[in-house]
Amino acid sequence: MSKHPSTRAQTSSLFADALGADFDGLPLSVRDLHSGVGTSVFAGEAESFGPGGVLGFIAAWIGGFPLSPSSTPVRVTIDAENGRETWVREFGNSRFSSVLSAHHMGGITERFGVLSFRIGLGVDEERLCFPVVGGRLFGVIPFPAALLPRSVATEFEDKQGRFNFDVLLIFGSARIAHYRGWLKKVEK
Repeated sequence: MSKHPSTRAQTSSLFADALGADFDGLPLSVRDLHSGVGTSVFAGEAESFGPGGVLGFIAAWIGGFPLSPSSTPVRVTIDAENGRETWVREFGNSRFSSVLSAHHMGGITERFGVLSFRIGLGVDEERLCFPVVGGRLFGVIPFPAALLPRSVATEFEDKQGRFNFDVLLIFGSARIAHYRGWLKKVEK
């Protein structure tokens, strides 16, 4: 039996469409998280390292990211319909959300309020990678490259078969957010 049986024949999702054949090379737990239609809920544990410096704190506050270091239960709700996904992430008492949609030039767009970022999805050694390749304010004003945050974000499967994430966002030399952990689907 293949370690990575295909799920694209059963469902079409934002991520399967954006990644094409590369989607099939991802571990099962990563594909499962990104294959939902309707509402899916995942829960697990995470650690957050908080922002670094004044610029990092301001950017984290604007984006709604966790502002203080912690180890906490995490819950992620994904509502997928009509080619869009709304993600609500709850880290203890911190809650932030974003809306993901297909980008006309490939990859996806992730919107946090008035800020939107083009993410050039890629797969590297069974890890889903999320590099930021562009950004806009109010959806129309492009960010100069020097003002784009840098994303070192990956999703992968651990030895227990759980979905794992490690997200580091940096603006200049300031850390906006760094959080990592694992998730399992909450059965309805």
